[in-house]
Amino acid sequence: RDLVRSRGLGDVYKRQGRFPGGKLTFRLDVQRGVIRSASVWGDFFSTLSAEAITGALTGCRYDRAAVLDALRKNGIDGAVYQISAADMAALIAD
Repeated sequence: RDLVRSRGLGDVYKRQGRFPGGKLTFRLDVQRGVIRSASVWGDFFSTLSAEAITGALTGCRYDRAAVLDALRKNGIDGAVYQISAADMAALIAD
């Protein structure tokens, strides 16, 4: 994990990955094992806004299964060209 900074009760992570559908970079503010805020950017194509993707993560436990479940429940799987929800979950929480 790419820890950007640690502060008090939480940590900030920056996770980057390249996929057939483009590059993704996530910034995650994690407090007590829960994603409190997130941002995403890159050169990917999506039918959803970046806010919809990060909104799915807010309040989610910071582990791969929980992240994958949140992404799928919010319609992210299939919304990003050639990047699956499983790809994103592995990038975010592995």
